Amino acid sequence: MYWGSRYSRTAPVDSGYGPNVHSQATRFDRALGAGLELVVGCDIVIAAESATFGMPEIEIGIPSVIEAALMVNLIGALRTKEFLLTGDRWDASRAERYGLINYAVPLPELLPKAKVVCQRIGQHSRTTVALQKDLVNRWMTTDLETAIEYGVNALGIAFTTGDPQEAMQAFLEKRAPRFSWQEQS
Repeated sequence: MYWGSRYSRTAPVDSGYGPNVHSQATRFDRALGAGLELVVGCDIVIAAESATFGMPEIEIGIPSVIEAALMVNLIGALRTKEFLLTGDRWDASRAERYGLINYAVPLPELLPKAKVVCQRIGQHSRTTVALQKDLVNRWMTTDLETAIEYGVNALGIAFTTGDPQEAMQAFLEKRAPRFSWQEQS
């Protein structure tokens, strides 16, 4: 798991498609053009309230391509068209309200928030996190019947790890689960 720092304008990302790596962008300044394309490929985006976002390619006579295609699923077709056709910049509040980012927080809270989110995700079964991320990505590009089939298959895979059984036993024993990856550490 990654989170940004003052020295890294955007956290390292896997473009959001590799199911085994959680990608999170933490922004404190601006994400424009290709910088924003990195952001929309992430699983979770946390930005400083002072951050700005934009796709200014239209201003220099070129279309926004590649990761910009993900915006339709994030913010809808109408907002994507407005965003890409105008070249407007959005502040973090608007980006959060429209679903382009998950959180807009005051700058001093940026890294603490990123760490809390990463820790929250990190306490779960790694296999299940990877399966869930893969499912969400697949759901965006498939029909309902196929999506359900993917989900049933993922459920079966999860049970082969023993993690669901451990979580249920831990619940009954009123303790935190010890997932398979934690036993290896």
